[in-house]
Amino acid sequence: MSDIFSGTWANNLANLRAAGISSHKVKVNVDVAYYHLGICRDPKINIKPLQKPTGYLRPRGFGFEADLVIPSIQASPVEIKLLDDIVVNQPLAVKLGTSDTITLATTSLFGIQWKLICDGDMSDFRRIEYMYKGFLKSSELDALTTTSPPADGTPNVSDKLYNLIQTPLRANEVPNGLTKNRV
Repeated sequence: MSDIFSGTWANNLANLRAAGISSHKVKVNVDVAYYHLGICRDPKINIKPLQKPTGYLRPRGFGFEADLVIPSIQASPVEIKLLDDIVVNQPLAVKLGTSDTITLATTSLFGIQWKLICDGDMSDFRRIEYMYKGFLKSSELDALTTTSPPADGTPNVSDKLYNLIQTPLRANEVPNGLTKNRV
């Protein structure tokens, strides 16, 4: 039996790329600019095919399910106060820069949830975990990856996410830990 990978993409070393998210930007539907959501830590992107059997019981693909979990170590009061604006003003435009210059960009394919993580480990950062989910047609998956991403735009005072800045801010990376107030 011949090798099923013979003569395909697996033999081309240029197709083996390093993985990593280098930037995480969003734009709510009423904004004119993309805003940075902070430094990513251990992001996970899973895209799996959706299939159903045909009349001959052969699998027939009809799209993809995309599930993205992107924890950010920027979780200051600035980001926390804007979390509701991110959820309420959907559809959300998402732009993820990768370490190999490919960008994942979409303007309406993902829904978002968030989770604020603040535990007792003072040696770590407080985090916001952004969770995106969407179902894509094959043509939408092809359009999701690009080497020519949309422009970031110019921040405008009337933007909902204007208080976020275009680049990560070291002061917005805060340590974990909860303290109690004594009366």
